Amino acid sequence: MDQNVNILIDADVLRRYRGGIRRVGMEIKTSIQSARPRWRVTECPLNARNDRIIKSLHTLENSSIWIRMRNIADLIIGYTLWPQIVVPIIAWYRRASIIICPNYVFPILCGKKCIVIVHDISFITDREPHRVTERPFFSLMESMYFSVVRMSTKIALARAGGVIVSSEKVRQEITRNVRTVSAQIFVVPWGVDRRWAKESLVANCEPNQQPYVLCVNPHNINAVTRVITALSRYNCQSTGILPSVKLKLVGHLRDVDDLPPLAEYLGRVEDSELARLYTNALVVAIAATNGGFGLPLLEALASGCPCIVTKGTAEAEVADGNGVYEIVDDVESWASAIARVISNPIERQRRSEEGRSWANLFTWERVGEQLSEAIETVRGVHL
Repeated sequence: MDQNVNILIDADVLRRYRGGIRRVGMEIKTSIQSARPRWRVTECPLNARNDRIIKSLHTLENSSIWIRMRNIADLIIGYTLWPQIVVPIIAWYRRASIIICPNYVFPILCGKKCIVIVHDISFITDREPHRVTERPFFSLMESMYFSVVRMSTKIALARAGGVIVSSEKVRQEITRNVRTVSAQIFVVPWGVDRRWAKESLVANCEPNQQPYVLCVNPHNINAVTRVITALSRYNCQSTGILPSVKLKLVGHLRDVDDLPPLAEYLGRVEDSELARLYTNALVVAIAATNGGFGLPLLEALASGCPCIVTKGTAEAEVADGNGVYEIVDDVESWASAIARVISNPIERQRRSEEGRSWANLFTWERVGEQLSEAIETVRGVHL
């Protein structure tokens, strides 16, 4: 039976620099191959070529025209032609017995042989974090973009053979907001690459630099407003007593022109630089509250940096109290947590150590085994 398993992974064709989805897709491929060596696991063939095309255009990314044209390309190619036409054709040609889609748009023609991976359903529940522009024409294109994503997601969840989510919170959100789900939902928390722990050990420590709080992939400026306000309040209260604290922002973020002087936007950085930022940060602020898992959380904990998370989020669920300061999402709580991190280095060190130990439990080997068991369950029921 194992020899007949032919798995095709659509690892997100046009979004090389969004990071998380693409990385998860590649880790899934490697982990399943390790768990079931006899299975054939392949990636949709055009992905590598599109990676090179998008990388060659990366220098234009700060252009507003390029950003809007890229979104239109996402809508036309990445969210319609590719998943709904090209992927089913490739699956038929490759005679794939299972299609795994770590994406936000799923091939609705593939039916029960499709296993969809839902990172979160913010496209259905909250449009704001994904908004890029308010200009009339491009805003209309965005509305079409969201409509396509919502429709295809709901149809795919109704038709798929299985649904994989990375946290119990996402499973509950799907059950609450998408009433057409007929497939079995498997909760498989993602892993964290061991290289984060290794790179943190060789990263250059900078003891004399200005202390900073790090925020990774906040998505939009609204997600970090309370953190910025809390830092401003802390800096005012500690003037002349302790050095002021900066906020460093990494990843995709729009409206960066509205940032105050205490916030520094670094954009997308290489993993080696991100490891250095984790190593030297006082704490990582998990500012977004609508995530489905939180790879930056595990990366930070594996690097020995504690995190501040909001109660009730997927990140709080994943951390389960290990290596984190749990707060309610208001300015007072953020300010209190930041002051606590700075004023109590012994507690910070303790949380750093327990965070490392906790992150070590999230291995991609475990993920591969759980995914393989889910695939076997789906094949046994539908194929």
